[in-house]
Amino acid sequence: MSLYAIGDIQGCLKEFKALLKKINFDQKKDHLWLVGDMVNRGPHSLETLRYIIDLKSCVTAVLGNHDISLLAAYHGVKKPDASLEKLLKARDCPEIIQWLTKQKILVYNKKINSLLVHAGLLPQWDLGLSKSLAKKIEGCLRGKNISTFLDLIFNKNPKAIKWSKNIPEDEQLCVAMNAFTRIRYCDKDGVMDLSEKRSPGTQNSHLYPWFDMPNRKTKQIRIICGHWASLGYQNKNNVCSIDTGCVWGDQLTAVKLESTKIKPISVKCSQ
Repeated sequence: MSLYAIGDIQGCLKEFKALLKKINFDQKKDHLWLVGDMVNRGPHSLETLRYIIDLKSCVTAVLGNHDISLLAAYHGVKKPDASLEKLLKARDCPEIIQWLTKQKILVYNKKINSLLVHAGLLPQWDLGLSKSLAKKIEGCLRGKNISTFLDLIFNKNPKAIKWSKNIPEDEQLCVAMNAFTRIRYCDKDGVMDLSEKRSPGTQNSHLYPWFDMPNRKTKQIRIICGHWASLGYQNKNNVCSIDTGCVWGDQLTAVKLESTKIKPISVKCSQ
């Protein structure tokens, strides 16, 4: 059995299939970790999710910000992007949405000491707190009040960027959702800046990539993430970022996780 992690697919089904072929993926014995943002921007969001769902138990996926946006659009919390309209009108949309709500926010594999998350973690969080917050968010997405929770995230408190144990739990979960699915930079106090999207070295001088924070509490865990297309493939400080911008015309990337020394396996975007 081999375990592969694959970066942001974003509806690029042709490239996803090509990458599975390149890594000789065997559905009978191999397993996939998908880093989230399975939909949006690319041409085949509906078909991509159908294909992933058909892979059944050989896939473990975490949700990215675009996947969460799809849930919000389905529940009438926000206007859908044009690329998602076909999916939202599909006859099997309710079943697809139900599948999405059952996916994870964070996955940790103790055997290989590796953690899968879409964007990243706040530097002041340890593994225990990160897992606890992710579990609470997963519970909200699977509960009867999912619309209320998504409205809180997108409309009532979308700019929650500062973590504290002393703020209300609803606000804590908003901060956590932004960290898990949107973080790139934070300041020296661990306060996120969600507006800065450029590659490291071009950001405002008071900001640091979240994985470069010197006192980050998850340094001893290998973290697999995506989300940051302008960063591209990077493997440093025990963080492996694998969003290589397929939807922007670059590449879709996989890494094989059994080895302590991992290297990217990529296919070029065909469009």
